Amino acid sequence: MKITIAVVTYNHGPEEIQTLLDSLIKSIKHTQGSSHVFQLIYINNGNELNLNSDDIKIRKLQSEGNIGYTKACNLILQTAFEQLNQDIVITANPDGMFFYDTLSKTLNFIEKNPHTLIEISQFPEEHPKNYNPITNDVEWASGCCLVFVKSVVEKLGYLDEIFFMYMEDVDYSWRARLNDIPVKICPSAKFGHDVIDRPPPSKKVLEHFLQSGRHLGAKWGCDSFVHFCEDSLISEGVFTSKQEIPSLIDNIKYITNDKSIQVTNFNHHFRFAESRWG
Repeated sequence: MKITIAVVTYNHGPEEIQTLLDSLIKSIKHTQGSSHVFQLIYINNGNELNLNSDDIKIRKLQSEGNIGYTKACNLILQTAFEQLNQDIVITANPDGMFFYDTLSKTLNFIEKNPHTLIEISQFPEEHPKNYNPITNDVEWASGCCLVFVKSVVEKLGYLDEIFFMYMEDVDYSWRARLNDIPVKICPSAKFGHDVIDRPPPSKKVLEHFLQSGRHLGAKWGCDSFVHFCEDSLISEGVFTSKQEIPSLIDNIKYITNDKSIQVTNFNHHFRFAESRWG
């Protein structure tokens, strides 16, 4: 199979990106003996960054400025599937790292679950959402390290660009389940993503997060979640009143399918699933 690792950067330091790249190469070498061919495609949403390696083919897409994670990720997905005829794209947060056996375990999981949206488990702080330990079914799959197989993208299309950043993975997972595409987590494969003791997000990041929540609630018909996000924008000091909050964007593709209530979960706020702990 032809496999692309997709990375969207935004003002990440060269040492951080080099850690990701070095870990990726080690994980690829652990798959030696297979017929898989790997490449990395990246795009800079922030400061200029150049990646080079003798061990993996690297493609750099032309930066269009800070166009948001979702749009940048779509550019990579479109390039990989439509121009380069790739079979699989695996997104990877630039501040993370692969374990030596991440890819080999992921590929084994894909062989058993071919037409599936698959999350690679995060370490050391695994996402607290619940999943079925027998089937590995999960309500939504995190985009931190996410497997897109071509057949799923051909069925669903690309990520919804109403989400500048955040919640695009929740939306895509719900769209998958709405179309009877399984969403699973591969708990044996690990992607290092240390979010413990990070500083609190800036107001701008918090605004993007809560605005994406508003759009998710509106798209999937949950007015109470839209109001919750708007109240949070005020309580967190992003805006001082609801009159200041921008209107929802015009091109939301509202989900009106009666089955949508079966795939969404707004009861647990931004976890979007029952928690295994905490």
